Amino acid sequence: MDKLSGPFLDRFSIFEFTHLWKKDVGPKAFDVLKNIDSGVRFCARRGSRRNEELSQEELVLFLEDSKIQESFPAFRSWRRFLSFLRVGRTIADLDASEKI
Repeated sequence: MDKLSGPFLDRFSIFEFTHLWKKDVGPKAFDVLKNIDSGVRFCARRGSRRNEELSQEELVLFLEDSKIQESFPAFRSWRRFLSFLRVGRTIADLDASEKI
């Protein structure tokens, strides 16, 4: 992890490092597709653009409490912070929640 540069890692929204490779771990592809479809439909119902197109100001509006932003972990880059908010917005869409 220390050998990877910050700008390189900032290009990924979600990553996990592991040395364990297991078979049959995680949800099945069909279940993932159903979940994604329901999240996309929820996003369309809320009348928003795709999460990757939302600005920081728009994403912050979805926070449950504006003071929550102060308790976010310290991010080394603006790109990482936006990625964090977009992943949170996506998880909220999958849970059919208006707020992150």
